[in-house]
Amino acid sequence: MKKIIAITAVIVVLAVAAVGGTLAWLTDQDTVTNTFTVGNVQIKLDEAKVGTNGKAILAGQQGAGRVQTNSYHIIPGAVLDKDPTVTVEAGSESCLVYVYIDNGLGNHATLNINTANWSAVSGYSGLYKYIGTVPAVTADTPLPAVFTTVTIEGAALTNATLETLNNEQIIVKAYAIQSENLGSTDTDELAYIALTTP
Repeated sequence: MKKIIAITAVIVVLAVAAVGGTLAWLTDQDTVTNTFTVGNVQIKLDEAKVGTNGKAILAGQQGAGRVQTNSYHIIPGAVLDKDPTVTVEAGSESCLVYVYIDNGLGNHATLNINTANWSAVSGYSGLYKYIGTVPAVTADTPLPAVFTTVTIEGAALTNATLETLNNEQIIVKAYAIQSENLGSTDTDELAYIALTTP
């Protein structure tokens, strides 16, 4: 009886060892790693530097370049260069681009809006939207200028009115929002709020 128990114990040990060895040979392991990166939308807004005559300083001339501030001396009938340009910066996702124009000169100055590329947004005074979606970009991508000149009112502009226009400004602000997965979000309203809220 003791012999049978001993033999049975040896068989059980051998069976466990055999199964354990088989399990070791059939075991494997693998890993999947997911890395998530965050996209972005970045823009800049600038315009050509102008001289004291209100005309853009051409490339190659002293003082030429892109700036965010210009000063103008206005006289009746003057046509002044001003080309606010939005650049979608490298690495940006596809986006919708807006500009808001706060024309402190009112109806005494006419802006020649580039209607081929920018459309007035109905219901939001001063808000313009770039026509179409700007695709994702790998290099800085300037969009066509929103406008290129400001024409000051002519003979009807009196000295008294000119005095009220002293130190007034034309302010242009730009806004971009990703275009993918927006759902039913009202992007026009978002842009207007973002650009008109101090």
